[in-house]
Amino acid sequence: MSAPLDIGHLSPARPLIGPAERLVVDGLRQWTSGTAAGDKPLLALFKRELTETQARTAAVALEQFATALGLCAVCPLRAANTGPCDLSRDEMLILGLVSAIQNGDSEAAELCLRALTCSSRCDAVALAAGEFALIMRSLGKTLLPMPARRIHGALDTSAHRGRPLAARLH
Repeated sequence: MSAPLDIGHLSPARPLIGPAERLVVDGLRQWTSGTAAGDKPLLALFKRELTETQARTAAVALEQFATALGLCAVCPLRAANTGPCDLSRDEMLILGLVSAIQNGDSEAAELCLRALTCSSRCDAVALAAGEFALIMRSLGKTLLPMPARRIHGALDTSAHRGRPLAARLH
């Protein structure tokens, strides 16, 4: 298992990134770069932390979550422009949503859903996110809690910085 990454000074826009968070962000970036869940690079990413069967289960759930996000996003989703320790606003919201579901924080989950999706499609994203979050938790990959106040702070201080994710997401 990998140790938490040192990302320097923490702020609302730069949440702590541990192994579970890194797996979610890297998996999403891998998928949005054009890799489907059945492809080797995404599966190899999950297999570094999980067994073959677990990796396949997690990869399929991530693909369903990413697909739902792409269909339901308020505007094109963005990834960070810079290094692996930086997060875009959307990546932070995705981590916040998965964390909120895993840690039972309905206020944070609702806040992330409202910021990421159109109101008519929140349920579809919530279902896909919930399945992915619960699968990851069942596999021992629970994200650190990210309280709603931290998400509010990140929303207040961040613009849509970063590069757009792959066109297939929106």
